Amino acid sequence: MKRTYLTILVLASVLLADQALKFWVKTGMSLGQEFSVIGDWFKLHFIENEGMAFGLSYGGSLGKLLLTLFRLAAVLLISVYLYRIVASKARYGLIIGISLILAGALGNITDSVFYGMLFEASTYHGKVAAFLPEKGYAGIFHGKVVDMFYFPLIEGYYPDWFPIWGGKPFIFFRPVFNLADSAITIGVLMILIFHRGHFMSNRDAERRMKRHRTIKVEAKEKRRPRIPGKMTLIEIGEYARNELDRIKKGLGREDETAGDEQPEAGGGMAEGESGEADSAGVSGNDSAQPR
Repeated sequence: MKRTYLTILVLASVLLADQALKFWVKTGMSLGQEFSVIGDWFKLHFIENEGMAFGLSYGGSLGKLLLTLFRLAAVLLISVYLYRIVASKARYGLIIGISLILAGALGNITDSVFYGMLFEASTYHGKVAAFLPEKGYAGIFHGKVVDMFYFPLIEGYYPDWFPIWGGKPFIFFRPVFNLADSAITIGVLMILIFHRGHFMSNRDAERRMKRHRTIKVEAKEKRRPRIPGKMTLIEIGEYARNELDRIKKGLGREDETAGDEQPEAGGGMAEGESGEADSAGVSGNDSAQPR
């Protein structure tokens, strides 16, 4: 039960915090607006994207729909896997990592599925979006994901000799992301650093089971008599030769047995005859003696 409560706590905390922050940004800031949180290296900068992590987009309207459907499938698979590891009483760290990934995916997919119907379109001209308008800015599955975390840690210019971007401004870290993206990233790092052995041990167990099944099948095949009708010509020849050898060995054993029994019968008769002769001799001697 502790693992179940932990899973629910992580999912609810991340999802509620992510949606609350997005709601505040969406209804309180215009596109491109920003303000400093800590110095010049941590800012809240409002942008929207088509649904990929860190402000990336792909494929226009069709790409957006396909990406949303892919995310729905991914959320379903992750949910099933999370249920299984909770039921199998896996380590708490692994459960937290998978829960963070699932919570982040749910947070972004909520934007993609519903935000187009729940909000007005945000603009760059100072107007903020209204919540629950008469008509949203897009249909279902076509909402835009709200991003706001911006960390311009290093700013400068590429050297003039640098290919393609020579002389252009350089910013690290340029991508803008949200709390859901952070949860996914932290969950993946937790698994890679601390719980990678869980997946390796599962693969080893699968290999051992597969090898065990193979050995079992091979042993069964060895015990099973081969049927000539299912053999190749070479195997049929070997089968016939082995059968002939077996028959010859059987006949040889029968001949040896017969040979062993014959002397015993002759010896028995000789002994019997000798016994009768001795008896006759004794009787003859008795009758030949003078009275």
